[in-house]
Amino acid sequence: MTEPLNAALPGAERLAETPAVLYLPAAENARSPAALQALPGLERAVILRLDAAADFPAALRAALDEAGENGTLLILGAAEQAASIRAQFRPLWRKWLRRRKIKAREAIPAPEREARSARAVALLAESAVFQAARTVMIYDHVGGELSLDALPRLPAAAGKRFCYPLCVSKTEMIAMVPGAWKLGAYGIREPVRERSEEVPPEALDLVICPGTAFDEDCRRMGMGGGYYDRYLPRCVNARIVMAAFEAQKLPAVPADPWDRPVEMVFTEERVYINPNTITG
Repeated sequence: MTEPLNAALPGAERLAETPAVLYLPAAENARSPAALQALPGLERAVILRLDAAADFPAALRAALDEAGENGTLLILGAAEQAASIRAQFRPLWRKWLRRRKIKAREAIPAPEREARSARAVALLAESAVFQAARTVMIYDHVGGELSLDALPRLPAAAGKRFCYPLCVSKTEMIAMVPGAWKLGAYGIREPVRERSEEVPPEALDLVICPGTAFDEDCRRMGMGGGYYDRYLPRCVNARIVMAAFEAQKLPAVPADPWDRPVEMVFTEERVYINPNTITG
């Protein structure tokens, strides 16, 4: 929030950075949208005025869509709504960011996604973390995810063992060297457990995670199921990295305490390095 806006809206609370989301309590709500948008920094802001009967989730999604990632959203709510707005906002906002970045990667034409995936895979294959690894966990891409299909076939992959995640409950996944494949939930290809080899998490040298969004500090946003966040702490001997398209980058990923950042993010353009992690 800029200094002029601080002075103009001293009671405003910043709820988010992407887009800039401000919450203004009821005492300030007498001002008209036109008067508010005349304030410095709010000239092109989206104004969301709520009443007691408003469907906040639906109204927020529409307002965020209108503001976009680089816009400003000002939420005006009644006093009795303040606690509810604060409680509901963060999960709704994270869901909106996740949906937006899924759409961003799916908007890349399929031939271009293939070409960009190949460039990211080349950077991965050249990296010291990949070259040093012997047992590597990758993923079988679905939808618009960056594809790692070519990685096991590269000369740099010779002698390495590749395994894939298999969800075995609503909260747990394991790593499998596939002996056979089948279509699982949502049409996602997965190893057949009875015909595949399970690899304990402590045996992994490198885990390459998918995700919906990331930032330059290598914070990662997944699909919302928490599978990787629960599994990765068990990979005590593994380097943890992510593969994603540049279109999935955010200025800052809103991380919860249980969200685990990765050491590096490989995209089609460059490698991002977590400033808090020593990498090689």
